[in-house]
Amino acid sequence: MARELKRILAVDDEAFIRELLVDFLTFDGYDVAAAENGEDALKIIEEMKPHLVIMDIKMPGLSGLEVLRQIKATHKDIGVIMLSAFGDSATIQEARSLGADFYLQKPVDLRRLKEMLRTWKETSDRGIE
Repeated sequence: MARELKRILAVDDEAFIRELLVDFLTFDGYDVAAAENGEDALKIIEEMKPHLVIMDIKMPGLSGLEVLRQIKATHKDIGVIMLSAFGDSATIQEARSLGADFYLQKPVDLRRLKEMLRTWKETSDRGIE
């Protein structure tokens, strides 16, 4: 029996980062969608029901932290990896307190992202393979 592809949503206002994430994750066997802002992300989450969201913290409109709040209010089982070029400890702490599973500083280190995905799969009770 074929395994279901696991669904990931990549959210970043920078097209290059979105495309990098989509290409990398698709190559790694995930079913990937992308959004360029928080508003689009919330719509796609309702349609796609991703297992994991990888999202920038600083975006125009709804910030990644606000989207994270909304995700965890309605979909506690969705994992979240936050991305940011700004690694200030207060923002990282706020993201973790809101329920982010991991934080990854930009520029995105794809090896580190792969480690986070593996750790998330191993420690998640969400049933991702």
